[in-house]
Amino acid sequence: MSTPLPLALIFLGFFVYLFVFWRRLKDDYASPLIFVSSFFQLILIISTYFAANRFLAPKLHPSELIAPQGLWFWAVMATLFVSQMVIARLTQMKYYEVFEASALSSLYLLISFFISQTLFLGAGLILGLVAFYYFLEHNYKQFAWYRSGKVGFSALTTLAIFFLVRALVAFVAPEALLLFGKIDTIISSLAAMITFASLYQLAQSQK
Repeated sequence: MSTPLPLALIFLGFFVYLFVFWRRLKDDYASPLIFVSSFFQLILIISTYFAANRFLAPKLHPSELIAPQGLWFWAVMATLFVSQMVIARLTQMKYYEVFEASALSSLYLLISFFISQTLFLGAGLILGLVAFYYFLEHNYKQFAWYRSGKVGFSALTTLAIFFLVRALVAFVAPEALLLFGKIDTIISSLAAMITFASLYQLAQSQK
């Protein structure tokens, strides 16, 4: 694949990220506020990705446990989490609304990134998760324990499944999909547990 095409796919991912973020929040907040917030988060994502690959990953020694080329993912995940809290705090947006918009937008961005790297299996898996997200969003009333459809349910459930799948792939094939090595099994499993715990806490808050 020639260089211009991957770059075009990444830029397309950026635009989709901004559009999806705006579309999720446009009914409750002013568009300028949404776009400033999404640009802020996107810039942090890009900066973290390059910093992780250029400065942090080279300092790690490859081993059976760690694959430095996969460090960027967890660095970006940490950035997303912190930026969500900062945006919610500074803009007075509700945290789970920001979280929902950010999570869904990030999945689309990840699809474009995987395609640009010719990792079509990874792109297909994420596309399946996006479809699963919309399935949950449109069918939440069928779940007796979650009929209110409180914001955050679809995103938390989808991310929990994502981390579980990632943990499984890291266990079976740690070299695949730009993972962080075998240690990714542990990190992804912990992330899945935290996400499921957050989902349970969100469900309990409705009672």
